[in-house]
Amino acid sequence: MLQSLLMQNKKKLYCHPNSQVGGEMEDSMVRNLIEGIGISDKLPENPKYFTEMSFPVMDVIPYDRPDIEELISIMADVQLVSVKAVKTPHDAISHEGQHLSGCKLIIELKLRQKIKYTGYESAPSVHAVSFESTLRSIFVVVPCRIDGVPIEDLLRAEKVIVTPYIEDIYARALDKRKIFKNVVILVDVTILSLKAKDAFCDMTYRIRRLQDKD
Repeated sequence: MLQSLLMQNKKKLYCHPNSQVGGEMEDSMVRNLIEGIGISDKLPENPKYFTEMSFPVMDVIPYDRPDIEELISIMADVQLVSVKAVKTPHDAISHEGQHLSGCKLIIELKLRQKIKYTGYESAPSVHAVSFESTLRSIFVVVPCRIDGVPIEDLLRAEKVIVTPYIEDIYARALDKRKIFKNVVILVDVTILSLKAKDAFCDMTYRIRRLQDKD
């Protein structure tokens, strides 16, 4: 059932690093009379380092809430929890078909969703239920060095900008208690060069190099 449901969706949301919810996300889309909230106005036009991942999940309405008569809306946002760099085999091919560079970023994300629905009750009523998914780890292949600077040092110097977007969102009531939801996330990584004129980052880099020598 999950595979057939995964074939029917479309949506977006933007979340900037160092923020819990993110920048431009006030747009919405209506599909099958269900409003999707949290759509980004923009996606990166020419992403260089990126990956996409689908988050399908089936949730059950809490026992203390009424049965579902009709879904009204689903709101979603994504939190960037952590980023770290790790070594990988060099000049190899991953299971996903990517050419490995010798380094990749492990990025942890947390997805939050909130649905609104009308309940099966004698009087019309609207109810809201929030769902928070567990942490998900995704991987983005990156160069081991940029302009001769190790990716680990660029990460410490806050020169690695990770931006997750909700690219697609879909929800459907399977019965009076169960809801299928699928969110497709695009994670874009931008790496800034560490310039000597950037005093703070240059100092961080120099300190790190000295510590490594010790």
